[in-house]
Amino acid sequence: MKSNSTLSREWLPGNIIVVILGLLVMTCVYIDGVDYASSVKAGETITFTAHTRFEAAEDRNNPSRVVFAFLAPKSWNAAQNTTATYTSNIDVGVQTMSLVPAGTVPKNRPGETWTGAIRALYGVGGNVLDDLEWIAFWSDKTYTVRNADKLTADIVISTVAGPYNLRFKPTFFLNYTDDGIGSNTDHYKVYNGTCLEVTDGQGDIIDFCELQFNSAQPLTSTMNDFVTYSFQGDVEENDLIGAESIYFCATAYTSGGEAIVRCSLDESSRMKKVFQFGNTYSITIWPASYFNVPEGEELVGLEYSFKNEDGSIEVKDKSGNPYRYTFYCQ
Repeated sequence: MKSNSTLSREWLPGNIIVVILGLLVMTCVYIDGVDYASSVKAGETITFTAHTRFEAAEDRNNPSRVVFAFLAPKSWNAAQNTTATYTSNIDVGVQTMSLVPAGTVPKNRPGETWTGAIRALYGVGGNVLDDLEWIAFWSDKTYTVRNADKLTADIVISTVAGPYNLRFKPTFFLNYTDDGIGSNTDHYKVYNGTCLEVTDGQGDIIDFCELQFNSAQPLTSTMNDFVTYSFQGDVEENDLIGAESIYFCATAYTSGGEAIVRCSLDESSRMKKVFQFGNTYSITIWPASYFNVPEGEELVGLEYSFKNEDGSIEVKDKSGNPYRYTFYCQ
């Protein structure tokens, strides 16, 4: 017969596994879908309704808040222009949510804020440009979860679309404070939405949804900011693939109606290859200096394309028109 100490040693590892699994299977969360319109006019309110579920596999004795975050363009100033509420199967009436206080740290992400941790995990979702931010809310009410509890909640985000014409993919995140973005992804979820378009606003459409041959950073600027224009030649087949050099050909327009052309195809307009491999090229300019803007004039925008060394090959947008960039006074 084996001694009790031997039996204990053999039983202990399996017991630890059971205990660990019990700790991991706590409250699973789900985002079953998010309803919203496919377009909105600049300056108007748009509503996102997220259908969420929480299913507990064991008692959670610590009171916990629901945490819900969404991704929006920085130009929306969504933290100042958004309200969040929800209705659930265990509450009476509409419940309120508030912005997670700045600097609040999730339980399992020491040194990170809620929005910083969500961005570290999911970036800008399915978008291809970076000028987006996460805005996080939590329920004003706390909940103590018991085994087999099932909470359903329709979370309603109402926010004001910003001033610029653009397209982006809204993205949503769900968790609760007692988990605090832990190690088990069953306890938090992300939902990637389809493309939403803002119309009737300022400037040309900024497309966060799909890669284009052209890219400009920052997305909005004045003529006195440095701006980087890029040719992303690997997006799809094009005649500039294999070109020895690629040049930035541009015409800037002033507030007084003057057109200033810079299409010399020389060293000053030659774009630099961003990586050793691939076909992405960029040029960074200070527009006021690059176009030698006359004193007293302001640049309101520019049109540009990409050319090879002798100008025989030119890439424009899919309609055959130059790409456009609008300058904004600040």
